[in-house]
Amino acid sequence: MTSRTVGRSLVCQILPWCCQEYARILTLLPRYADARQQLREGTIANGGLGLFRRALAASSYDELVILLHANMSCCTVDTIAHLMSEWEQDIAREAEPSERDEAEYRGDALLFMGDVEDGPPLAWVTSWKGVYSNTYGGLTPLPLRRFGYVFWDAGRLLKTGGMKRVEAHNG
Repeated sequence: MTSRTVGRSLVCQILPWCCQEYARILTLLPRYADARQQLREGTIANGGLGLFRRALAASSYDELVILLHANMSCCTVDTIAHLMSEWEQDIAREAEPSERDEAEYRGDALLFMGDVEDGPPLAWVTSWKGVYSNTYGGLTPLPLRRFGYVFWDAGRLLKTGGMKRVEAHNG
């Protein structure tokens, strides 16, 4: 099994709006040669947002290093960023479409079911006009990615006028 196949299997396990969250986090994390680089390497690849939150809450450098060491992965952030690239998504979808790719091709409906952990955020559903999309990363309009639309809960999005920004750039 090639590293591309393993990596694609990993990315296919992640919901597309979560891939978009990861992609945005990757652009926000600075590159340093200390524990922040370890955070980039281990957190996103192995522990997801839960580990990211625990790492941010670490009260000391030693606590952060212990946490990250315990959760390190052989799959680096650069590998994941590559796997989420437009080019790599196109190759993978052409070679072996996933069930989520098929849902997108069929135009399956995607409903907002509230701010639940496994459900799509309101901004994601709105940006794709209620139709399932397995598209993320650079295939999403830049203004939406910069806005961090996938992180906004419905209440805040509606109260602040953020929904207007999402609607102005929806897919």
